[in-house]
Amino acid sequence: MNIKRDNIDLIVSASELTSVFDKKSSLSTLLQDITEMVAEHMSADVCSIYLFDESSQELVLRATVGLSPSSIGKVRLKPGEGITGIAMKELRPVREARASANPAYKFFKNIDEEKYEAFLAVPIKKGLSRIGVITLQHKQPDYFSRRDTAALKAIASQLAASIENSQLLMSLKAKKSGGGECTNVSIKGTGIGMGTAAGAAYLFNSRRDSSFIAYKNLTEDDDLEGCVDPDDSDEECLDLEVAAFDKALELSMNQLEELQYNIDDSLSDVAGMIFTAHFLMLRDDNFTGEMRNLIHTGIKPDEAVRRITSQYVQIFSKSDLPGIQEKVQDIKDLEHRLLANLYGESFESADYSANIIVAEEIFPSELVKIWLQKARGLVLYGGGVTAHISILSRSLGLPLFMTDDRQVLSIPEHAELLLDTGSDILYVNPSDVIRSSYQTAVSAESSVDENVPEKAVTADGTELKVQANINIIHDVDAALRVKADGIGLYRSEFPFIVRNEFPSEEEQYRLYSRIFTKIGDAECLFRTLDIGGDKMPGYSSLKAEANPFLGFRGIRFSLGYPEIFQDQIRAMLRAGAGHDLKIMFPMISSLDEFLQAKALVLDNIEALRSDGAVFNDSPALGAMIELPAAVEIIAELSRAADFMSIGTNDLIMYTLAVDRTNERVRDMYKPWHPAILRSLRKIALQAETDGTELSVCGEAATDPGMFRFMLGIGIRKFSADPLHIPEMKRFAEHCTISDCRAFAEAAVAAESVEQIEASFYG
Repeated sequence: MNIKRDNIDLIVSASELTSVFDKKSSLSTLLQDITEMVAEHMSADVCSIYLFDESSQELVLRATVGLSPSSIGKVRLKPGEGITGIAMKELRPVREARASANPAYKFFKNIDEEKYEAFLAVPIKKGLSRIGVITLQHKQPDYFSRRDTAALKAIASQLAASIENSQLLMSLKAKKSGGGECTNVSIKGTGIGMGTAAGAAYLFNSRRDSSFIAYKNLTEDDDLEGCVDPDDSDEECLDLEVAAFDKALELSMNQLEELQYNIDDSLSDVAGMIFTAHFLMLRDDNFTGEMRNLIHTGIKPDEAVRRITSQYVQIFSKSDLPGIQEKVQDIKDLEHRLLANLYGESFESADYSANIIVAEEIFPSELVKIWLQKARGLVLYGGGVTAHISILSRSLGLPLFMTDDRQVLSIPEHAELLLDTGSDILYVNPSDVIRSSYQTAVSAESSVDENVPEKAVTADGTELKVQANINIIHDVDAALRVKADGIGLYRSEFPFIVRNEFPSEEEQYRLYSRIFTKIGDAECLFRTLDIGGDKMPGYSSLKAEANPFLGFRGIRFSLGYPEIFQDQIRAMLRAGAGHDLKIMFPMISSLDEFLQAKALVLDNIEALRSDGAVFNDSPALGAMIELPAAVEIIAELSRAADFMSIGTNDLIMYTLAVDRTNERVRDMYKPWHPAILRSLRKIALQAETDGTELSVCGEAATDPGMFRFMLGIGIRKFSADPLHIPEMKRFAEHCTISDCRAFAEAAVAAESVEQIEASFYG
C-alpha cells in the first residue's frame, strides 16, 4: 500500500527551479541540487538524472541522491538498455512495482541499487529531442502511483528547457574562460554555393558586449588639452567630454562615408540604402543629440552612448515588424562604432576580412554589409536561413553553411573554421592533415575560368541556349564572364527586400536600365515580384502568415497591390525600350491570374503611350510553371502565354511537399522523382504541340542526369546561376539528342525513385 503523499505540493514550481539555476556555476552542481530537491518533494529514497551524450549515444548518470556518489559518470546506458534506457528510447514514462522482475532490468555492481524495488523513470525531452531521463526509486515495492508519474512528468517538462539552456550557457562560459577548446570537430549541414573558405569565427548575433571597452578619462586626451589643472571648472571639463564625443561622432561618420564610397557600382541596387539609416541616426538629435545632452548633465560619454542605444534597442526589439527589429542590429553596430572611436580602439566589425561569420539570424542588408566588409563565409544555425539569404549569398559569392547542429552555438570566438560547401561540412579547429588537404582548394577559389565555350552545342551539333539567373546588378558581370546567352531570369525582388521602403517607379527604372546597358542586345527576362513566403520586405505592413509558402505571395501579392505592381511594370517597360524584354509572372496557379496580370501590363502600355513615353510596347509575356496546379492546366497556359519557364525548385518542393532546407526531409527532395519527371514531360509535350517557347530556370538542370533528361524531352533553353554555366556547356558537348531521348523514355517508364537513380547514376 502506498504511503499517502500530497501530490499538489510534490510538483516543483518553475520559480523554485529557476532560483536553483541562478545560483549554480556548474552543470553538475545544478543537477545535484535538483535531485535533492525532487527526492525531498517526492519522498523518494533515490532520485537520479541521466543526460544523453550525443557523441557516444549513451545515457550517462550525472547526478544522484541515494546511489553511490562514485557511480556518477560511470553508469552508462544505451537507449533501450535497462528500464531507464527504455524510457529514453520510447519517450514514455516507465513505472515498475518491482524493478528486479522486469526482464529489461540491468544490474550494476557497487552502486547500492539492488535494495530499491519501486522504480519510476520519466524522459526529459523537448519535443522529440532527447535530453535525458529522471528516475525515482524506493525500497517499498509498488510505492509510486499514477499521480506520482504525472508529478514527475510535470517536473521533467520544467527541467527540459532549463537543463538544455544551462548546458549551452555553461558551455559558452567555459569557452570564454579558455576552457573546453573544441579541436578537429566536424559539423554536418547544408552548403549553399560552391566553394571553400577558411577564417576565424566571428559570433555575429552574440558579438562582444560594448562593455568590454574599458573607460578612460577623456579629459586627459592630449588632443583635447585635458582637464588636468585643478583650477579648471566642472563646466570646462564637461565641454571637453562633449568635444571628445563629437570627435568620435565625426570619425564614425567618416568611416561610414568611406564604406559608402567603396561600394561597387554594380552593388548599388542592394547596398545603396544599407548605411543610410546609420547616417540618419548619427545626425538625429533624438539619438546622438540625447547622448550629448546626457553628457552635459555630467554623465560620462560611454555611459551616455550605452543608455540611449539601450533605449532604442528595447523599443525596436518589441516591434512586430521585422524591418523595425532589423534596426536593433544597426543600433548595436553604431554603439560599438561610437564606443570604439571614443576610446581609440580598433573597430573590429568594420572589417571581417579574416572572419567567417557565425549567426543564428541575419538580415539581407546585414549580409551585404558583411560581404562589403570582406567576410570569407557565413554559418547559420537553425531557422535563420531564408530563400533570399541563400540566393543573395550566391550572388555575392559568399560561401554559406546552414545547420541544425547546436554545436555551432558553442563555437568559441576566433576559433579556426574551415567551410566546405561542396561537401556540406564545417570544420572547427581542424587538424593539420585536414587543413593542408584544403589549402589548395581554398587558394583556388579566386581563380577565374578563362576557357568557357562560346556556345552550348551537343555532340551531334544541336545548339542550346544557356542563360544566366541573376539577382542583383553585380551578377550581370559574372554572366558576361561565362558567356551566357542573355539573362533567363532576373529575380526583381531583391532591391525591394534589402531597402527601407518600396522603391519608386523612377528608382526601379534607373536600376533596370543599368541591367539593359550591361547586357546590351541580349535577351533579358524580368520576373515580377516574387515577394512572400520567406521573402518579405521588413518594412512591409503585412502580418505574418501561419503558412507563408501557401499564402499571399508571388503573383497574388502583385495583384493584391496593383499600385506596386503598376510601378514595377511601367519601370520595366520604360527601361526595356529598344531591348529584347520579356516579363514573367511567378507562382501562377490559374489562367485567371495570368490573364489579370497580362491585362494590367496592356493597360500600362496604353497609359505610357498616352503619356508620350519612350518604352517597349511589345514585351513577351510569360508564365512561370512552378505549381502542380499550373501543370494540370498547362494546355490553357501554353496557349495564353508567349513563353513559359519551369521553376524546378518550387515545382519539386510543392509537388513532393519537401523543403530542401529542412535537414529532416531534404534527402526526399529529388528532382528525378517519377512525379517530377512526368510533370516535366507533360509540360514539354504541350509546349511543343503549341509552339510555345519553353525554358528551365531551376537548379535541377545543373544536375547531369536531369540535364540529359530535359534534352531528351525536347527542352533546348536553360537558365542557371553563372557559376554552373561553364560545366553545363561542357557537359552538352558529350550528349547526343538521340541518346538523351532514349534515356528520357526509360526514366519516364520507371516506377520508383530507386529505379530512376540506378539509370541516372548507376
